[in-house]
Amino acid sequence: SSFDEAMLLFTQENTDIRGIFRECAEYLGIGIANIINLFEPNLIILNDNQLTSCEYIYQTALDEAERRAYHQFPRPVRYEKVSINTDQALRGVSYYVTDRLFALDGPDDILS
Repeated sequence: SSFDEAMLLFTQENTDIRGIFRECAEYLGIGIANIINLFEPNLIILNDNQLTSCEYIYQTALDEAERRAYHQFPRPVRYEKVSINTDQALRGVSYYVTDRLFALDGPDDILS
């Protein structure tokens, strides 16, 4: 695949590919920071794919997210990589939303 070819060039220290990978990781990190800033999560779960399987991209994205996230919230954010398909991801999100929708524990309720 073309990603495999790009990875080969990356391992050969190709500066153009390294720049493309860095830019891609920075945009991913900006997206993660936006999620952190909007939702203040304790945990960010990233689905492991070709992009995040590259340790350089993954770590650069996390570094960028930490740099861009507002630090007014003292609790740290944990990151986990999982390997799930789209159906599993949608099922997990629907379970979470349903749980929060019917939660009886007060102000963290999704409707408040």
